[in-house]
Amino acid sequence: MTKATGPNLEDMRRPVGVSVLVLLLVGSLVVAPVGASTTAAGTDQATQPALTASEDEIVRTFTFSLTPEEPGVVDVRLQFAVPDQVFELETSVPERATVTDTNGFSADGTGNYTWDGETTSPSISLALEANQTGQYHYKPSRAEPDTERGLMFVDTGDWALVSVPGTSVWWRYRGTTRPSFETRTEVAGSGMAGDRMVYLGPHSTTTRDIGDQTVSLVVPDAATLESDPESILDTIEAGERALPPSPVERSLLIAAPTSVEWGPYGLAQQTDAWVRADQSISDPNNVWVHEFVHLRQDFETTTDTRWIREAMPEYYAAALTLDQGRIDFETFAEHLERGTNARYDETVLSQPDTWGSLANYVKGALVYGTIDYRIRATSDRTRSARHLFAAMNAHDGPIDQAYLDAELAELGGKSVAAELDRFITTTRTPSMWSAQDHETAFGASPPVFVTNVNGPIEITGPYRNTSITGSIPTLVPGERITIPVTITNDGGTTGAYAVPLTVDGVPVANATGTLDSGENANQRLSYTVEQPGRIQLAVGTRSWTAEVAEPETPEVMDLWATPATIRPGESVTLTLSIANPGEWPATGTVTPRLDGTALEPIDLDLAVNETAERTQQITLDGTGEHTVTAGDRSITINVVEPTETRHTTPTQTPGFTAAAGVIAALFAGLIAGQRDW
Repeated sequence: MTKATGPNLEDMRRPVGVSVLVLLLVGSLVVAPVGASTTAAGTDQATQPALTASEDEIVRTFTFSLTPEEPGVVDVRLQFAVPDQVFELETSVPERATVTDTNGFSADGTGNYTWDGETTSPSISLALEANQTGQYHYKPSRAEPDTERGLMFVDTGDWALVSVPGTSVWWRYRGTTRPSFETRTEVAGSGMAGDRMVYLGPHSTTTRDIGDQTVSLVVPDAATLESDPESILDTIEAGERALPPSPVERSLLIAAPTSVEWGPYGLAQQTDAWVRADQSISDPNNVWVHEFVHLRQDFETTTDTRWIREAMPEYYAAALTLDQGRIDFETFAEHLERGTNARYDETVLSQPDTWGSLANYVKGALVYGTIDYRIRATSDRTRSARHLFAAMNAHDGPIDQAYLDAELAELGGKSVAAELDRFITTTRTPSMWSAQDHETAFGASPPVFVTNVNGPIEITGPYRNTSITGSIPTLVPGERITIPVTITNDGGTTGAYAVPLTVDGVPVANATGTLDSGENANQRLSYTVEQPGRIQLAVGTRSWTAEVAEPETPEVMDLWATPATIRPGESVTLTLSIANPGEWPATGTVTPRLDGTALEPIDLDLAVNETAERTQQITLDGTGEHTVTAGDRSITINVVEPTETRHTTPTQTPGFTAAAGVIAALFAGLIAGQRDW
């Protein structure tokens, strides 16, 4: 990076060697001096070492830190490294800040602070009001009901997204070499600092070189992304070729947590930007691309061309998302056709006081898109609005309507320029061009892959094999979820698709293949859950939230023995009835115990409301009562000695039965009677 020098305020009539006063104004929302050098870093240090400066460089460092006990306020340490030839230095403090401590600085009574000329690393400690509010878009002074104010920057105590404040710096030096000036931004603790924006709090960072610009995507732990980090950087990188080179070397792109009420969907400031984490990359209003286009804008506008500031990124957000095959032409066209709504009939883009709500975004995008279309159609696709964008970046001075007309005439011819001028300077509104016209001017439409779930979701594993069509029930580790999908190519050309199944934004399975225009393919995407917690699954535009819990524990519902009384050495059959009364699958081991000694363990996997019976054979030798337990159930088995019983059998004369004996007795009586006669 080059280093900034202060504005040339030297009085050339003064003799060489006398002191010179230099004033440097650096505002948080204004352009820094040409060639300004700003570096930024994320650190985990609670305190910063003393700054050092080169022989001819003044270094100003902002160090940011959270104040969890005071939400809405962050601590900022403003520290200077001053080279030897500087003998006097004065600084202002941000309007939103309160000075809490100084080292080597003292208040001069005007609101500014003056260096004592001796302290090596003078500093000022500040309590900075972090919360700032604003509206979704630029609008005239009259109120619009659908442009309510919301947060642009915020500190919640646990995390903060803040803007680097601006201060003015004056200095005097000796000699003929005027010191240069550099601003650095750092954080104390967890966070990431850019040149214009700072995030404080736990986070992850993904960095990629996109063209000549290094983009660091910061995802706070408090944010839930709609699109995964790699895909966000992919959509930006894919669109980068349609844009002019970057005016900055590095940029911070922050995924803003949606737990607060933001005003805009995203916000860019020169080098850095933030976007609401819930914004999709498969939407014609691709806010990630929109804000990235802002980071490529390196021009100023006058009042009559102010509309371009938002019209350009709004158009490119839709056009580049179409070019990437994330939306189809119909969706793209519907997005631009909003500019023909009757609410914009009285809008003149070159006159901001005529704008209806979002006119510069909506009608502006249609007009800027028409500029791109007409330039391409007229030049047989050899030129495009990219050439206009690059010319505006290279222009020395603000862009006014006269300059715009001249560039349009250069790129598309005078008649095209005159036609386009009417859409800008009058209430006339262009019509949206057709799909066929688009193909002629922009080339055949790219493949557009649409993914639809084509059947019930399957859940398989050791506990259950089932299908569901609604919400996903509570899962347990080891279960596998399979989602059947149909991928259709709605675009105009053949292309290769890669449709991921993501879990918490991270791809875990991928359906790939090649489809001609109009063709479709059926695929199945599967994932085995691994650990407890809440997960977010997504395929295409569909998403599901699922709870993953540790398995329930099987419960012993009943226990009995057959038979309950045996002799020593005999066997008994134990039967256990084991159930899962929980709301998700159960797994575990039930171990019966005989008189406290473990028997053979029983391993079970049970679905919800499933009951299973298991049996075991045991042999008992000792007599007496034996106790068997399982879970909270208990039974008693009796082992008894066999009972000794004596049986007496009467002696009988062979062939002489009891009936015969009676008859014999009667016969004997008759004989005896005869003897008495």
